[in-house]
Amino acid sequence: MVVAAATACLVLARPASAHSDADDALPARLPLWQTTIVEYRWTFLTPVWIVEPRTYRARVTAPSFRTATVDVPSVEWTSERRKVARVAEFSCKYGDLLLPNACTTTWRDVWIDVPVPVVRRDSIDIDVMQWTPTEWRTTVDVPRLVWREETLVVSLPAVQK
Repeated sequence: MVVAAATACLVLARPASAHSDADDALPARLPLWQTTIVEYRWTFLTPVWIVEPRTYRARVTAPSFRTATVDVPSVEWTSERRKVARVAEFSCKYGDLLLPNACTTTWRDVWIDVPVPVVRRDSIDIDVMQWTPTEWRTTVDVPRLVWREETLVVSLPAVQK
């Protein structure tokens, strides 16, 4: 009885899920998906600083120096020995005045050192400024903003059927 019931279940189940044999057949292999690389490109402008050297020139009157000698009279003090007076000097042979004495008078000169101004010529070397025309030049780095075209490329994998 068990075998008959199992057969009946098969028979009953078969019509409900019945398909044709062509529908039930599996393909020999599954369809392949193809992978590829897809590129995305964006082009945009970016600001870039560029430094350019510029030379400037001008004609200017600039000071220059030359050496000159200047004679300067200067006062210098020296000393000179000069006679200013005469002094009498008395001398006697005996020290007492009661006896006849032989006395003599001798004149002596008085000398002193006197400051005397003397004019001397000194020379001084100095730098004298004179104006001369010259050419002045300088180089200045000038920044400038430039817009540069940039391209961004992004490559991503993609799947196609």
